[in-house]
Amino acid sequence: MGGHMASLAVTNIRDKPVSLIPLLSWTSASPVFTQGALAEAIGWKELSDELETNKELEKEDQTHPAYKLFPKSRAHRLMWILMDAFTNLANYPAPINTDSIRVVVAEDDAYVPRSSYIPDISDLWPGVSY
Repeated sequence: MGGHMASLAVTNIRDKPVSLIPLLSWTSASPVFTQGALAEAIGWKELSDELETNKELEKEDQTHPAYKLFPKSRAHRLMWILMDAFTNLANYPAPINTDSIRVVVAEDDAYVPRSSYIPDISDLWPGVSY
């Protein structure tokens, strides 16, 4: 997650070019917490119980891609939606010098699984290299 945090940080630097090499990161933390290695650390039953008792959380956007990923788990959907809202690099401005960013990713990563619902970093930050 350090590479992702560094990527988020660099989106806030607007006054000078910054080089970045995020290691084993991707464009959102949603897959990490719902499908990857950290998914096992989430108290899904407790979160599901909380969703059942909290009426304020009943309204969900049924067109959201999380519905296709987790049709039977409201807790997984909510975690995906929240993590994507706050950690998806698409929600932040691209760095001013993407050509000085080198991304190191794993081809088949169990910690940060790639999802077709999460944009590729080269789509968000044209000019990055792998």
